[in-house]
Amino acid sequence: MYQVIQLEGTIEPWWLFDELQEDIVSVQEYQDFYEALKAYKKLCQTYLARCPQFDSREELMAAFWDESEQTWCEECGDMLQEFHSIALLENGKVVSKARYRPGYDHDTDNPFPSGTSLN
Repeated sequence: MYQVIQLEGTIEPWWLFDELQEDIVSVQEYQDFYEALKAYKKLCQTYLARCPQFDSREELMAAFWDESEQTWCEECGDMLQEFHSIALLENGKVVSKARYRPGYDHDTDNPFPSGTSLN
């Protein structure tokens, strides 16, 4: 079983802290990896169009943000960046290495090639 999760919060998805559960705003479940990947790609494209900054990883996790979206942290006494994140999980965990997609390993300073869709 595969899950495509959307998160909104101050933690990037690859940290996989227990607190991430609180940040989940949507979970879509799929039996087929490629159907899950299609949904993940669609969300990536949506966030790439909306957010000027991003970090996308080959293990199918990505964070998108706008530096103007920050939240005050009482505990640390500082402003924290708000992230819009997505992850494609396999049975609630990082996908197996065989499912990694090196072509997704990009960020704001190393963007996806112009006119290229995620593959």
